[in-house]
Amino acid sequence: MKAQQRYISDELTHFAGRDKQTHHEQYEVLSLILKSKKLVCKSIPHDIPGIIRHSNGKISENNLYTFNMVCFCDIPLGDIGIHIRKYSLFGLSFKKSLIASKGGSPIYYIPKKAIVNQQVHKRNKSFRTKAEYFDEMHRLYMDYLEKLNKPKNAHESNENVIQNCILFQDLFAFFSLHIFGHIQFFDHTLKDDDPENFYFEREWRVLWSLKFESEDVQRILLPKAYAKKLRRDFPEYYSQITFTNQS
Repeated sequence: MKAQQRYISDELTHFAGRDKQTHHEQYEVLSLILKSKKLVCKSIPHDIPGIIRHSNGKISENNLYTFNMVCFCDIPLGDIGIHIRKYSLFGLSFKKSLIASKGGSPIYYIPKKAIVNQQVHKRNKSFRTKAEYFDEMHRLYMDYLEKLNKPKNAHESNENVIQNCILFQDLFAFFSLHIFGHIQFFDHTLKDDDPENFYFEREWRVLWSLKFESEDVQRILLPKAYAKKLRRDFPEYYSQITFTNQS
């Protein structure tokens, strides 16, 4: 008999309409997703690629960058209740294999209050928490990139300037999108159901937007009261329906 586990799921779930006040508004957000067959980032207009850096933000506060990406939770269906209460009664899920094929990957969670291992960082004993350490290392990284992007002297060849500019762009894109864009600081002392306790989400991210076909949708989550409306509005979707309440 195959061993069973409920730590992770083979589906990744995207909740719709977290910022909306009513179920009707949340259904409209889900409806727009199903009509367009596309998930897009709300924080950045879809025609702006990549990333926005905020000069007054901190990487340890998750507000230094705004990324053009869409997010999913790796949550077994039997444990999804706590996340429905946090986010929305409406959502849809896809096979994890599909999200991976679209470039998606899980993120790296960092407990901001965790202590830096001083045996590893013997050269600098000033850092106490992970938040302090990452903030300072990110500052040094940006200082290095700025130096790299500036001509060393007036006689430096145009070829070297161009090569350094390309290297700067490549390094910034790699670290910003694929490293900083896939880390999430959280407070490990918060209760499980606290909206700021991100660790339980097991988040996956896809940079930019996600286009899909109706048959790609594995499951649609919504209150029972919206089941008939969903079938009427979207007869082409034959996904599994999971009711998020019994009303």
